[in-house]
Amino acid sequence: MGANELRVGPSSSSLVTSVGTEVFVEGPTTVEAQTRYRAIRDALEKGWLVSEIENCRTQSLDSVEMSSENHELLRAVIDSVTADEGRGVAGLCVLLATVKAICPEQSVRLHKGSTRRGTFSWAEGIPMRSIDAEFITPALRASGLLQLNRYGIFMTRTLAENYPYTSLYKAAVEGAKEQWLKLVDLLESRQINPVETVRILLGMLWNQSDEFNKVKIEALETFEIAKATFSDIDDVRRFFQSFFKRAPSSARLFELALHSFYQVFHDRGILSPYELKPLSQMRSANKKHGNVGDIEVVTGSTDHAGGIQVRVAWDAKFGKLELDREVLELRDKLAKHGEVEEAGFVVEVDHKVLPRTEYVLEGIGKIQVMGFDKWTDHARARLRVTDDEKPFAMEWLQAFVQSLCQMRREIAPIDEPSVEWLRELTAAMGERRT
Repeated sequence: MGANELRVGPSSSSLVTSVGTEVFVEGPTTVEAQTRYRAIRDALEKGWLVSEIENCRTQSLDSVEMSSENHELLRAVIDSVTADEGRGVAGLCVLLATVKAICPEQSVRLHKGSTRRGTFSWAEGIPMRSIDAEFITPALRASGLLQLNRYGIFMTRTLAENYPYTSLYKAAVEGAKEQWLKLVDLLESRQINPVETVRILLGMLWNQSDEFNKVKIEALETFEIAKATFSDIDDVRRFFQSFFKRAPSSARLFELALHSFYQVFHDRGILSPYELKPLSQMRSANKKHGNVGDIEVVTGSTDHAGGIQVRVAWDAKFGKLELDREVLELRDKLAKHGEVEEAGFVVEVDHKVLPRTEYVLEGIGKIQVMGFDKWTDHARARLRVTDDEKPFAMEWLQAFVQSLCQMRREIAPIDEPSVEWLRELTAAMGERRT
């Protein structure tokens, strides 16, 4: 929803857009606004944001689903953070999404509210400066996610002007101003989930925190020492199988391991004239992303519908033995992608598929189901990779480690917090030295 005009009167402001007019009345906060404010404070006093920060650090975001456009908007907010600017806007985005997550009825355009006469206030606004100073900034500072001024976001006075947050907000703001105001529109029009927004923002912040950077350095150093202990590709596969069992959110790590395997082909130029499609940021339904599979080899040319052409598509299925529903869904996707040469599912262990899945597979010749070991052998053979297995295996493991370390964002844009994954990976690699 883009704002067309903001009309400011003596006691109210009107936001005029293509979908209607929204009026913001000035004055002491209403009883309803005070009730909403107390509910928000109560949730934060009970640790709502602190809990989200801790959960986000230790859990994957594999249940989060968000459009690529909204995801890129949040990424732009976090990428705008530097030593000199952008921190206030990033913190404000966390604040606004938190308010909306706790109390969807509260407008996040109205950042000022007071019961005292003579003080500027919107009748339906809340004192976000107090919420920030008591809960948001302290939580972000204590966790090391964002080094904000200890007095809070609104010490940057341009964020505290007496105007509602709309795309016509005139104050000069350092950082991702356009994306922040677009986020406000999305939150108000319910085109973005505020809880998922909080979690994604926190996850992105974790992956550039001081704690992450320390863990990253340790992981890279441990890998350099441990790689001499691996003998061949079988050894690396056994290591991965063991790691999947001990690490949190194994399904996402399994997907990354498969994608990292193809990253080696990509790095070597073996896929040319095709290329490896970057890893989807979240493990959400492929059909929502328009994907055929988690790992896709595509061509840059467009088909008659204006989309990329998929040549190879594999879907990672960790911990699933019955795939009949998934097979039928893939069959329907392939009906729309006749250009696909190879497609199927990869499970963690080589085995005979369950009878119901086997029955569904009959008559659908293009779809295959392979175990982890068989799939890696099949991929190398199909692409005629015949060189020594150990160099390839080390490139595979290195691609995996570097992806978790946020060093391959162009091909593997992982926005889930990688801290705990890297800790487990470092411990697993360290055990090989003993």
